[in-house]
Amino acid sequence: MALLATLLVIASVYAANHQVRSNYLANLRLQTAERLSLKATRLTGEISSLVSLVEGLGATVAQEPDISAQTFNARADDLLRHTDIVKSLALARDLKIQIVYPLEKNEDALGLNYKDHPNQLTVIKKALTTKSAMVDGPIDLVQGGAALLVFVPLYTSDTANAWGLMSAIIDLERLFSESNWIADTSDLTVGVAVQNPDGSRGRAVYGNPDAFSGLPVEQTISFAETQWTIAARPASGWKEPTRRIIERNVIIDGTGLIIILAIWGIVFLMRERGRNLDVLKDREKKLKSLSERMRIALQASKIGVWEFNVETHDMFWDNRMREIYEVPDGADLPDLNEWASRLHPEDREREMENISRSIEDKKDFQSTFRIIREDGSVRFIRVLGSSYFEPNQGQNLIGVNADVTQDMQLQEDLRQSNIEANRRNQALQDAHKRLKHTALHDTLTGIPNRKFLEDAFVTGFEPSSLEPPYAALHIDLDRFKEINDTLGHAGGDAMLRHVARMLTSLSVPGDFIARVGGDEFVIVTHWDGNDEEMSRRAKAIITALSKPFHYASHQCRVSASVGIAWSDEVSASAMRDTLVNASIAVAEAKKAGRARSIIFNATLKTAAINTKRLADEILAGLENDEFFAFYQPQITARSHQLAGVEALVRWNHPEHGILSPAAFITTAETIGAIARIDSAVLKHASRQHQIWRENNVNVPRIAVNLSAQRLSDETLIKAIQEHKFEPGVLSFEFVESISFDEPDAKIDEIAEQIRAMGIDIEIDDFGTGYASITSLLSLSPKRLKVDRQLVQPVTTDPRQRRLVGSIVEIGRSLGIEIIAEGVETIEQVEILERLGCDIFQGYLFSKPMPGDQLAQFAQEKPWLRLFQDQLH
Repeated sequence: MALLATLLVIASVYAANHQVRSNYLANLRLQTAERLSLKATRLTGEISSLVSLVEGLGATVAQEPDISAQTFNARADDLLRHTDIVKSLALARDLKIQIVYPLEKNEDALGLNYKDHPNQLTVIKKALTTKSAMVDGPIDLVQGGAALLVFVPLYTSDTANAWGLMSAIIDLERLFSESNWIADTSDLTVGVAVQNPDGSRGRAVYGNPDAFSGLPVEQTISFAETQWTIAARPASGWKEPTRRIIERNVIIDGTGLIIILAIWGIVFLMRERGRNLDVLKDREKKLKSLSERMRIALQASKIGVWEFNVETHDMFWDNRMREIYEVPDGADLPDLNEWASRLHPEDREREMENISRSIEDKKDFQSTFRIIREDGSVRFIRVLGSSYFEPNQGQNLIGVNADVTQDMQLQEDLRQSNIEANRRNQALQDAHKRLKHTALHDTLTGIPNRKFLEDAFVTGFEPSSLEPPYAALHIDLDRFKEINDTLGHAGGDAMLRHVARMLTSLSVPGDFIARVGGDEFVIVTHWDGNDEEMSRRAKAIITALSKPFHYASHQCRVSASVGIAWSDEVSASAMRDTLVNASIAVAEAKKAGRARSIIFNATLKTAAINTKRLADEILAGLENDEFFAFYQPQITARSHQLAGVEALVRWNHPEHGILSPAAFITTAETIGAIARIDSAVLKHASRQHQIWRENNVNVPRIAVNLSAQRLSDETLIKAIQEHKFEPGVLSFEFVESISFDEPDAKIDEIAEQIRAMGIDIEIDDFGTGYASITSLLSLSPKRLKVDRQLVQPVTTDPRQRRLVGSIVEIGRSLGIEIIAEGVETIEQVEILERLGCDIFQGYLFSKPMPGDQLAQFAQEKPWLRLFQDQLH
């Protein structure tokens, strides 16, 4: 009900405010309309009187058709002497102005023909027709400002037709000024606008154009053929003044607020009374509940409550206290001394002192003591007590006893568990140290491993006693594989332990020695700028490791290559570069002949950078499809026809143009990109074969190289199937450097799958690698390619001819075609043809060429001229 009453008050306040605002706006619009009507009436009267004045002059002039300019000026002067609003007069005969008053500043009006002004001519004709004065305008004057035109037809009393026309210009600015139009409307925004013929409001001719916006009061005035719209609105707008709003709100809203506050004050008092009653009831319930919970809690917790009067020595125990001290119900409670006799002898004196101190100091107390029960068992009791005074009773002690025997036993168990946990934690720490040592040390030699090296000098995860800056000696054993091959892994392990001992014996205090690979070690030492000392230490290492090492009944010898690098900077990146540079230097030492040391220099750095850059460019080139194929034709020995082509990889380098494999193949093998290059060549060969077919270019077969990396690619078979070569068109050249003699079921399986798809297998570079007759029988190749190293000397070396002849005989006996590679002279063709080679390939016929050039080559057959010349 209070809320409903509040809503009614608010609604009433809102309605009252709305009604007052509406009344204010209505009164304000009414006042504005009344003032505007008065202004309109005054303006209409002013204009009408001016028109009548002009008509009077016109009536006088009309009786003198032959009036002279001097007479007209005199009469006009009499007219204009009484007003400045009529700006000028003009007399026209046959609608052409002949007299103007005043002439000054109006000379341009002489000779003006109204027939040339259609807008004014309409009004003039109407004045002539009606024989009455007509008003036109407002018009813009040439000399500035706006004006009304009054046209008065001139008739004599005895003629029916007008003999002339008199016009007058009424200055609007002076009209409004002299009529005090603005003087008494300073609090209004007033504007006057002409109406268009269609009734719409036209341009403003006087006042403020803004008067027509913001819901103004408007009034239309008409005279002759001209209609104007007068608009007015308060300069401050239609909004109620802030002061008035404040006063109204103070009265109306204040009254409403007082009523609302009174309503809610009554409600508050009523609710407060009810709430106080509820609180009292709730407190009673809580008190009962608390007492019950206290009883239940004491019973459940088995805490005994006691009270002792210091003055009377009266004692109070509850049932739980009797249970703790084994005092039956109904039996007398023990006095203080009897209670003390139940305490453990070791605790008795201390507890009596505690009670005496509590009585004397009148402070709270607590302690834990032991009691001995009748069965001889010991129980731990915790006491909490407090001193208080009660009127007429004196000082009292009140407190509780709790049997905490289990808690004390638990604490003892926890203490023992903590001792055991500390022991186990120590064991875990010892194990962690052992695991960390294992993780950071080589299990075979016992010296630090690569992780320890990086943690100590690169990541900083492990401390190092070595003072920076650092130098690194990278030691790589030479011919270590021979030790493993001859003495087994046990002999190799013994050699590695021997090397670790030797390096340790050759180190100086503070040196860090680590095994970083199978047969690679690194020594990090302090760099003092003495490069000769580094070279001397490397030489000493090489000399020491070259001495014989006795294992079983064998004398083992190995040599070592050492790479040296250092850095004057002290940073993780500098140390990482130092280790990398040392590995680059040792690789260069092994290339240079082994058993030597090389110091890393700018040349090696440049080479390493170039190799890295080339590797990055190769990978980017694969991503950008820059690798494609050139094609070298193969010619049959007997029919001299195109037998096929070999697809040879080329790289369209974005900076260096077309590159042959010699520029990038070694680096590609190092980074494992050969398989992807083979895949790119196969893709381009497939695409080019399709183009040749569409252009009717007959290329019977395309041979594509297949590297060892590509051979082990699990996606090889799927990629071949996607290209959809017809059977017999595609052949794969297996590089003979792949060791086919090692039994490899996977190679045999892949070869079988390739043959099942109608793809021939060829062995490339035969005679220079590892292939044997056994491997030929296993792979069942379709063709063998005799390496150019064997083909070149056949014209000069009989032994080479016999060797090539033997290869041809082997192939013929196994049903394998022989391709001679690297043919460059017609003499080689003649000899190889006699030896029985089936196909020729080489610069004699053509260098490798793009696919479109190969198409032209296949159609024009320029190689036939070589055989024709041979016949002649």
